[in-house]
Amino acid sequence: MDKLDKLMTNYFSEQSLPKGLLEEIRAAKEEEAPPAFKNSAKNLFPDKNKALTCPHCRKSITAFKKPVRSQSLWNTLWLGLSVICFILSFIFKQFFIQWVAFGFLSTIKYIVDQKSTKTQILIYKALQEEADSSARRRNRLDVLNREDILSK
Repeated sequence: MDKLDKLMTNYFSEQSLPKGLLEEIRAAKEEEAPPAFKNSAKNLFPDKNKALTCPHCRKSITAFKKPVRSQSLWNTLWLGLSVICFILSFIFKQFFIQWVAFGFLSTIKYIVDQKSTKTQILIYKALQEEADSSARRRNRLDVLNREDILSK
């Protein structure tokens, strides 16, 4: 530790803190949280079963149920920002390179976000179709079972 660190440690540990407060802070760092608090903190996170899962391996794919409309708003915002930056590069000629670079980066951000949104939509549609087809299969089996029962 250098001299400045020692001075700051001594100042904050002896002069500015009331007596006993430093010991309480050290004790609080060593103290463990009650199990009830830990459980309530764990309950804040979504259950793994509620997330969309792959029908084959049952691993979580995405944390959303439907593609959010705000994603398309942000995508439009990035595209508009890139166009505005390109126009501003010709208006403020002394900052031409900076505006073009910023426009280029916002265009890349738009492209990446657009691709990820399309991927999420495709995943959602595939999972929805899988759920619909499995529900139709279950309904067909139920109808066949009822017909067998009625025919006997």
